Amino acid sequence: MTYHKFSDKLQCHYCRKEKPKPRECPSCNSWDMHLYGMGTEKLEEQLGVLLPGVRIDRMDYDTASGRTRLEKILTRFANNDTQILVGTQMIAKGLDFENVGLVVVPKADQLFAFPDFRAAEGLR
Repeated sequence: MTYHKFSDKLQCHYCRKEKPKPRECPSCNSWDMHLYGMGTEKLEEQLGVLLPGVRIDRMDYDTASGRTRLEKILTRFANNDTQILVGTQMIAKGLDFENVGLVVVPKADQLFAFPDFRAAEGLR
């Protein structure tokens, strides 16, 4: 499960099950837990600190679920209201914008090594 700061919950990215963030470690009962990692939410937050005054939008399952939310994000980017668009692999699928100077895929190498239960390899 992955921690989502905006909802302060843990969520599975496959089945969407949610549960509250535990106050203590379920294995050792320690209260000294630290949240770490680099997802789109964290990347958007850190870019905002590094580049104050720059309009940053995030496009991932959490922010772009629903047609109107997705359209608002894409319209702001197309109109140059958004200077930086942070997102998951969904931003690399079929979008074509003018005036895009740089595209970065963070941790792209991990995409090749991460097993996907939906993959058809091995099935005959």
